[in-house]
Amino acid sequence: MVPGGERRDESLEGMRGYDAESAGRGGAGRAEDEPAIPSTKARPISPYYSDMCLKMAQQFNLSLKGDVEPAQAVKTLQQELTNILEQAG
Repeated sequence: MVPGGERRDESLEGMRGYDAESAGRGGAGRAEDEPAIPSTKARPISPYYSDMCLKMAQQFNLSLKGDVEPAQAVKTLQQELTNILEQAG
């Protein structure tokens, strides 16, 4: 039991990164500096990422719907991404 009469799963005690105090407050049950999934990596940060992501999503969706052949989507996307980077300087 934790303060306030709430139950805590004692089987999680001792797990690497588990923070019972955080779990009792409605947290994820891990220390704040521990990643949720230890093997994950953050996306690369680029000031152009949102523009590039939009172009990628458009071409992927056109290809998935069958409106554009995959090879054509790749060719178009390559040109659009190159344009974004060239405009950036």
